[in-house]
Amino acid sequence: MIISTSTSTSTPKTLTRRTIRSNNVFSTSTCLLAASSSSTNTGTGRRGSRSSRASSPSSSALTNTNTNKVTKRRRSRHHQHHHRGARSPQPEFLEFNAKLKRLISKKDVTAAEDLLLKSLQKYEDGSGTLRPDKFHFGIVINGWARSNNPSKAEDLLRRIEDYYYEDGKTWLKPVVVQYSSVIHALARSTHRYGNHAAQKAEDMLRHMERMYFEAGNVDVRPDKITYTTVITAWAKAAARGSDANGSNVHAAMRAEAVLQRMLHLYNTDKKNFEDVKPDVIAYTSVITAWCNCGKVDKAEQMLEEMEAQYMLYSYQAARRSKDDNADADVDIDADIVAVRPNVATYTAIMDGYRSEKSEEVFHKMVERGIQPDVASYTAVLHGLAHSTCTGNMTPTPTPTQRAEALLQQMELLNGKVKPTTATYNAMMDVWAKHGNNVSRAEAVLRRMQHLYTSGENTEARPNALSYSSLINAYAKSKHRNAALQAEKIFKEQEQDSNIRPVTQTYDALIDAWARSNAHTPDSAERAEAWFHKMVQRYQDGDRAVRPSVRSCNKVLLAWSRSSRVDAPQAAEAFLNQLYINDVVKPDIVSYTTVIKAWASSSDPQAGSKADALLTRAIEKYRAGDASMKPDVVTYNCFLKALANCSRVHHNRDDYDVEAACRQADEILVGMILLSRIGDVLVRPNRITYEHMIDVWSKSDSVKAFGKIESYRQMAIAAGHDDND
Repeated sequence: MIISTSTSTSTPKTLTRRTIRSNNVFSTSTCLLAASSSSTNTGTGRRGSRSSRASSPSSSALTNTNTNKVTKRRRSRHHQHHHRGARSPQPEFLEFNAKLKRLISKKDVTAAEDLLLKSLQKYEDGSGTLRPDKFHFGIVINGWARSNNPSKAEDLLRRIEDYYYEDGKTWLKPVVVQYSSVIHALARSTHRYGNHAAQKAEDMLRHMERMYFEAGNVDVRPDKITYTTVITAWAKAAARGSDANGSNVHAAMRAEAVLQRMLHLYNTDKKNFEDVKPDVIAYTSVITAWCNCGKVDKAEQMLEEMEAQYMLYSYQAARRSKDDNADADVDIDADIVAVRPNVATYTAIMDGYRSEKSEEVFHKMVERGIQPDVASYTAVLHGLAHSTCTGNMTPTPTPTQRAEALLQQMELLNGKVKPTTATYNAMMDVWAKHGNNVSRAEAVLRRMQHLYTSGENTEARPNALSYSSLINAYAKSKHRNAALQAEKIFKEQEQDSNIRPVTQTYDALIDAWARSNAHTPDSAERAEAWFHKMVQRYQDGDRAVRPSVRSCNKVLLAWSRSSRVDAPQAAEAFLNQLYINDVVKPDIVSYTTVIKAWASSSDPQAGSKADALLTRAIEKYRAGDASMKPDVVTYNCFLKALANCSRVHHNRDDYDVEAACRQADEILVGMILLSRIGDVLVRPNRITYEHMIDVWSKSDSVKAFGKIESYRQMAIAAGHDDND
């Protein structure tokens, strides 16, 4: 649709709500003409001028005498309402507001909506004097939004649109705050619905744009906050992961596209779209989106662009301060503030790296003159916890030493940057990963307890993740009684009624038992027992301990490391039980771990058992379960099972070594073909060829020597590729 900028007094074509929804594509030039027209022609160019549509119900009502009387009474109340409202809100109006808010405060939004709609119905049929307006609807929409029910909020908003556009109730004209409430609710729900919620938020934004640009409704014009909220929704969705690699690049791309839309509107018409100009919050939200999907290089590229623009605007500001003829309308200082990266921007990059690179970004931020806050310090500690550099072979301080120095620096700032629970938890993670000194990790927890109970730092109260971090430190330590000590810490936490265990707490404890096979013969049984306690607690209603696939995989890992003769059978039985309980759905790691258990077994049926598991996994993947896609580790475990069977049972009359060799060759050929068409996750590596050599080493075939030599050369080449 082309909206004319002519000053003709003729009324333009009226757009219904359905027309606006269906017209998804419009040119930027048309949008800008519409915006210009609506700002200068308030009588004919705005969607709010709906006298012809509003009068239609009244005209048809004149055919009925009783309806006509109701209409006259309603018009009289309209007149009285406006004159009374011009002076001050009436008690009835204020009481109705209070009722709605009281119901919403009691979490009974359904009752609030029923009261609102019944009041409107009474007003329409003449049995009530109170006319609910758009602000009352806004209260209920906001109530649904705050109760994390965006679909209900959106339904009520659509109802308002019907009232205004279809029924001619001009006093219920939609306003931007109602749409913003729905968009905020959708943004908050992305942790549950991911891309779906973010896409609905963006669709709502586009709907607002169409109503503003095409219908001239200036009351629903999106502003900077609206656009930034949609960007935030995509940034949160990017953290969920959706593709085969667990990332969500599409979400980050959408976040940046919304930012580019803001820039386009502003650059096209700076006068009318000054309030849409992106600021540092919008840029930081896009940076967070790229970090959340693992593309930190894209995030840092945007950071560099912000820094370059900041330097350019600073230079222009310096030149302008010396120029007496500078244009006073050009606000370069505002441009500087808008693009200058702040502590949140750099912290997002640090969180994205989660490595020693986080520390580099931290020092870069300090060099720029930006004061670190508690979030940035905590991000550096998380980065040091995930650092691959131990520092033991170099004169530089180790990650634990650098982390302790940062924590001490915070504590010496006299409360300016107070360490929080998250900060101390990150410090324990550093000791768990690098220190191999679990006593230092436990000392951090005891310090947290002292700081909180003494009142020195009320922000350092230990929580469930604090205990999880310490249990994890014990799990990763080489302490002989690590699992028993981890169990002791777990029971200490249970004694505190204010701290309930969470999924991570049970996972860390199960992992401690999974790693203790060398010292405790019954470690696998204990790991499984704790898993069943976790499941029981969850089924009893504690949603904070919902078992994850990681939880069950730790139990399977414990069985794969167990020295018990029946460990593979126990692992497979546990895997099958997961389908019966229907609490956790196994993934390819689950199957790979059980195949690994059979690969270490001396059972004559180990090869066939591993083959059956691999076949099940492939069938589930072909049936559409993306989490069951075998990778090179899966195939390597299966080849190891064949190699082990050939080594142990090659002298048995009932074992066919040549059949095992043929099967291994088929698997290898399949891996090579898949990798050549782009599936890099199944590309054979050095371990693959070493297992092939082991399988063929027990063959009596005349071609065995040639096969072994060929695979040896492939193993050498694959080893070089891995090093590259």
